[in-house]
Amino acid sequence: MKGARRVLALAALLALMPYGIALLVFQGATLPLYLAVMKRIAPASGVLLAALAVLTSGMGLLRWHQADRAMRRGLPLPRHPAPGYLALGLIVVGVIALGLVIAKVVMG
Repeated sequence: MKGARRVLALAALLALMPYGIALLVFQGATLPLYLAVMKRIAPASGVLLAALAVLTSGMGLLRWHQADRAMRRGLPLPRHPAPGYLALGLIVVGVIALGLVIAKVVMG
């Protein structure tokens, strides 16, 4: 109960601040927790996430080029499979990360 009150007090303080300042305070306050979580799951899923980031960036650039060309020529926008690839990749990374967390809990 005491922890919930602290969280509510923090939320109330953030609500009274201007958005930009509140965002910086929130990100600064949650950064250590984020870094601790990423330190545990990054060795396994970091490479996959980096590969997904590179793939997504490349596909986004290709998609932008195709859409730009189609708009300049008055053609319909082309369909692109990149969102499907990204979704599938994120599902795989999520399942791997979840498996690692569960294995860590079970193994001790």
